[in-house]
Amino acid sequence: MTTVTGPATKLPAYCTWLGLYYALVGTLMVLPVFLNSTHIQWLPSPSFAIKIRVVALVVALATSLSCWLMFRDINRIRQVDKDGQSTPAVLLSCLFLAVCGYYSTITTVPLAAAVLAGDDIEMTFVVKDVKPYPIKHCGHAIELEYLSPHYGTLCNFPPEFTDSLSPGTQIVVTGRGTSWGLFVESARVMPPAVLP
Repeated sequence: MTTVTGPATKLPAYCTWLGLYYALVGTLMVLPVFLNSTHIQWLPSPSFAIKIRVVALVVALATSLSCWLMFRDINRIRQVDKDGQSTPAVLLSCLFLAVCGYYSTITTVPLAAAVLAGDDIEMTFVVKDVKPYPIKHCGHAIELEYLSPHYGTLCNFPPEFTDSLSPGTQIVVTGRGTSWGLFVESARVMPPAVLP
């Protein structure tokens, strides 16, 4: 078996590849936060997030399980942690990587589609909450229903727009993307339906 040299003992090469994979899913999970901090707002479609939820859960479980097995193998090879002192840290790492795997799956596919094949598009969202005060890099945050705060918040819209919103308000978001998600350019309140 191909091995890489580690401190004190040799570890299997798969540990290096899994480490690179964990770095990738961690980066992809924080990508929407990074984009928002640079004033590039990204929203996946709620319907896409619901459709891909099972796949995202499978990726999350597989990522977490691979982390657990890798750490167990490392401890066996290095003959350490006989008394299980590092178990809580390993469990926290597995939980964190499960969250990374879940959110990176929901985020990456629609974001890549928007970059590669995006066009002008509109999507309808329902407002969950409006924050009247700035939150970190997000001024006048508008939280949307059916999306995680991790990637379901609109930022830096003018107060005259946010003041017209309340929970349950439907808004139309315009931008570049696909039916799976879009890069936000503007938003407007959906006019009330006219009854016949």
